[in-house]
Amino acid sequence: MKSTLVFLGLLACTFALPRPYSKTGILSGPGRIVGGTVATPHEFPFLLSLQFGGRHGCGASILTTSYAVTAAHCVLGESPSNLRVVAGEHSLSANDGTEQTRSVSTIKIHESYNSRTYANDIALLRLASPLTLNNNVRAIAIPSASFSATGNSIVTGWGATAEGGGASNLLRKVTVPIITDAVCRNSYGSQIIDSMLCAGFTAGGKDACQGDSGGPLTVTSGGSPVLAGVVSWGNGCARANYPGVYTEVAKFNAWIARNAV
Repeated sequence: MKSTLVFLGLLACTFALPRPYSKTGILSGPGRIVGGTVATPHEFPFLLSLQFGGRHGCGASILTTSYAVTAAHCVLGESPSNLRVVAGEHSLSANDGTEQTRSVSTIKIHESYNSRTYANDIALLRLASPLTLNNNVRAIAIPSASFSATGNSIVTGWGATAEGGGASNLLRKVTVPIITDAVCRNSYGSQIIDSMLCAGFTAGGKDACQGDSGGPLTVTSGGSPVLAGVVSWGNGCARANYPGVYTEVAKFNAWIARNAV
């Protein structure tokens, strides 16, 4: 999603820049769950805070007690020893007794990830010890390979709440409609490939952004949340005619099944 301090100088470029995150947890550039609201505590029990050196930098989602999924760009070049995930989190600054912190033992980045185009922007994290599932910590369902997300979706994260600001202390959420690839290509052209998913409003105003990378875009299927996308990139945040771009999880169903074992 968002990258580093060079973002401010490059924002005017015509290439659609990813929404970068800072591995130190200090966010730069326009960054926030834009136009959203504070989530109810533990409303999204599958969401993880992915932390670098003990500070929030990206989101991730629980697949099983031992595996999580995030964006490849969040963990590219990282050592597992520098990472940890926190489940059952709501406030980054307060401990309410529901949190579970786990070290990461292995990072598996998709073999065809392209750091220039953000194709195949997905990675798996094997946790050093299993999570304990309960009302506040749950796995999320992965869609079948044939699944096609439509309608409204929800994106969640601790991204900054003002341009140039720090991470949101409280988990935030925003509802955005799924956009077809054809419509999304009107904005981004051939950068949108079939394994990407777009969501947002033509008028802008609501979006994921910096610090939300790797987190979940969910839709409801059969009455339950399904992980439709992983926050990946976009041209700025909540800009008119530039929706957020997500890794389409259904396209990686088989890859996840092969590697999250």
